[in-house]
Amino acid sequence: MDLSPPTTSFPSVPNLKDVVTNGLGDKALLLSSSLSAQLATRAPSSDCWTDLQQLGSAPFTHAAWGPSDFASCFAAANSEWKLQIWRLHNDFHDDRVQLAAEFTLESPALALAFAPTVHGLTCVAACQDGCLRVISSRLPLTAEDWQLESSFRLQEGAVPTSVCWRPSSNHICKPPLMLLIGSASQAEVWSFSASSGAWQQVAVLEGEAASDMDEESEMTAVAWAPQLARPCEWLLTSAGKRACVWKLQGTGSRIKASMWATLPHSEEVHVASFDLLGKVVATSGIGWTYLWRPNFVGQWQCVRRITANGDLSDDNAREDDGSPSDMN
Repeated sequence: MDLSPPTTSFPSVPNLKDVVTNGLGDKALLLSSSLSAQLATRAPSSDCWTDLQQLGSAPFTHAAWGPSDFASCFAAANSEWKLQIWRLHNDFHDDRVQLAAEFTLESPALALAFAPTVHGLTCVAACQDGCLRVISSRLPLTAEDWQLESSFRLQEGAVPTSVCWRPSSNHICKPPLMLLIGSASQAEVWSFSASSGAWQQVAVLEGEAASDMDEESEMTAVAWAPQLARPCEWLLTSAGKRACVWKLQGTGSRIKASMWATLPHSEEVHVASFDLLGKVVATSGIGWTYLWRPNFVGQWQCVRRITANGDLSDDNAREDDGSPSDMN
């Protein structure tokens, strides 16, 4: 979800609910709650978006762009319970968008995410029935020949609302396939076992903040920081007015997750993510973004506030809880 300040350069689309841009920032999917999605292209050296192309007949509910290392493509889930892969030709004489694959789901998809490029062109769809389905392309350079590789289901009654992959620190060593999955009640880490060919739950993110979560609050975002030779891995979850940073330690069947810090907010958190180095956390709501990082003794503090009207605040002296509500 793009919660940056609105811009008038985007074409007008009725009932616009989300804008999903690619990594290069020159393509944007305009998702409407009532109309078919449209693909907009940004002209070079310009802020204007033009060349609208209609995509299919049913509205998209979620979308995610694939990694730029392979063919330009994106995954989309629509209101008819279809998971689709669309491929862009990106040719000077041919800028068409083509439907490359389509899968029928048993329930609506609630989240989509592409794996790191070291795992090829692979995408996961988290569905309302508690099932996660992993698909991949046998021809990643052309984004063709897509197949269902694996699927697994969370415990009965659990509904996945957000999902992300374990990032790869380099393209030489292929890490195991691992997912961080957020649901209405908790977050879980799952790992794929090559020997058994099945997914296994290896850790549950539990702690005081997780148990104190409002019953009506669901996980709005999960993120996994780049590893970068740390002794442990950092994870991030958000639900309601709180984000939590976690540490993940161990390997194989001896993986343990422990809460490191809670990042309280005065408003609902919609998006939470790490920067490219995994050292800074960004949390966003409607019209605002906060940047957090640990100080020299490991306490997480809010160091900057960005609002929709462009106000910036630097805060080096923080209260112990680091709450942005104290930043007045």
